[in-house]
Amino acid sequence: MMIAGYNASSENQTAKTGAQNGGASTAADIVLIAVGTLLVVAAFLKLDAMVTRQWVASYMKILEALLETTAGLWCWCGAWRRGAWVAVVALFLVFAGVSLVRGWAGHQSCGCFGSVRVNPWWTLALDVGVLVALLLWPPRRPVRKADKFQLMGTGLLLLLLLAGAGWLFVRNRPARLHADGRLTGGGGTVMMNPVRWTHYRLPLFKYMRHTQLYTHGRWLVVLYHHGCQVCWRAIALVAAELAAAKHPHHVLLLELPPNGSLPADLDLHGMVHARVHFGRTWAIPMFPLYLDMHNGVVTRVRIYVKGYWSGF
Repeated sequence: MMIAGYNASSENQTAKTGAQNGGASTAADIVLIAVGTLLVVAAFLKLDAMVTRQWVASYMKILEALLETTAGLWCWCGAWRRGAWVAVVALFLVFAGVSLVRGWAGHQSCGCFGSVRVNPWWTLALDVGVLVALLLWPPRRPVRKADKFQLMGTGLLLLLLLAGAGWLFVRNRPARLHADGRLTGGGGTVMMNPVRWTHYRLPLFKYMRHTQLYTHGRWLVVLYHHGCQVCWRAIALVAAELAAAKHPHHVLLLELPPNGSLPADLDLHGMVHARVHFGRTWAIPMFPLYLDMHNGVVTRVRIYVKGYWSGF
């Protein structure tokens, strides 16, 4: 009788433990599916923004969308769940770090959801929440054999995604701006090297408006990007020098796409502001750059050094 009672007690304990493990496993499955859905939605919004040209495409953004979709499909697939859990934990640790850096730098949007603007501090909270959920409910049941139909479906979706990413890669192959203003290459980011523009007419004139205003006399051209905090410091330094100068100087703040607004507290008095109007991202080796220009011809190219200014 004692043995029978012991066996019954053991069976009850085993059943109770199994039910607890089953509940934890169900919660872990729900968390993984939810995280996978979030990743796929984020990747879809990125790809949609790039295809519809609401967002300037780059190889890095395409790779990011591809990585998110692959991780999301892995979570959906249900095979090798522990590996999927480790992958998404690592991914969201990176996402949290990026959101923290962008929030600290004062960016208005994290860029995580394509053209949908979300404050980096909100995405940091989301990333931390996802990490907490993943750590509270990790996969506990043994790794099961992969279902061949699940793998085939996931593999097909991944192949379609790779085909789409390959098409975006070809479509967004970088272009190059030459010193004489010629644009060669693909339809993606425009690469340029302003150091080679010395003794040439400013090649960006072909992609600007009202260029006749800047082709006479001596100008200091500040090449900058609106989201670059170092550029803001460089512009503030030029503004201070301009205010203290005994003789007026021509200063042109030339913004490269994608365009945006400068901080409201920057004093732009006495400076002329212009933009390159072209629906792509323009990339130079370093922001910001100073170009000395005489009658529209670049005479010297200088790199901004923090706290130092060599004069007009």
